[in-house]
Amino acid sequence: MEALQKVKYEDLTPEQKDFVQLVGMETFLMLVQQRGGTSLYIPKAESISRTVRNSAIRAEFTGKNLKQLAARYELSEVQIRAILSQKER
Repeated sequence: MEALQKVKYEDLTPEQKDFVQLVGMETFLMLVQQRGGTSLYIPKAESISRTVRNSAIRAEFTGKNLKQLAARYELSEVQIRAILSQKER
């Protein structure tokens, strides 16, 4: 779209300007062109890092350090056991 290429920062709403400050104008316009009008879900940082955390817990588990892992990762022993019982993704 030729008109889209002429959009300037000043033409945007305050919410759009906030988004542009995070991702840049080029990325913003690409998203508008490719995904405009759709809902975009942005996960919480915790949900993205959870997989990495859980893998680390499995790798560090020695069979005798359940309490230490619970303390280090600020989880309960029940939560650590649940993580250890899950398959690696």
